[in-house]
Amino acid sequence: MRPWLIALLLTLAAGTAHAGTLRCGTSLINEGDPMDEVLAKCGEPAKRVIVPPRPPRRDSTGKLIAGEAQLETWMYGPSGGAYRYLFFRDTKLLSINMSRKELL
Repeated sequence: MRPWLIALLLTLAAGTAHAGTLRCGTSLINEGDPMDEVLAKCGEPAKRVIVPPRPPRRDSTGKLIAGEAQLETWMYGPSGGAYRYLFFRDTKLLSINMSRKELL
C-alpha cells in the first residue's frame, strides 16, 4: 500500500469511534455490506474521497506484481454533532467510524 495512503487512513481513523453498524433513516448498514446497498439506504455522501487502484505491473525481471484495490472514504453529516465515515475497499464496506470533527 502507498505510504501516503496509509498516513491518510491513519489520520482519518485517529480520534474516531468505531461502530460496526450505522442507522440510515429506517435502515441499518453493516460492515461487509456492498457499496450499492449502502448508497441505496443512506443516499449520496456529503463528501467522497476515491483512491484509484494501481494496476498490476511487471518488475524488471518480468515477474507480475499484483495491483492494489480501489479505496474510498465516504463522509455523512454532521448529524447530531457527529460525522460518520465509511471506508470501502473495492465495493465492500470495511469500517464505519464516527467523529465530532470533520476529517475530510
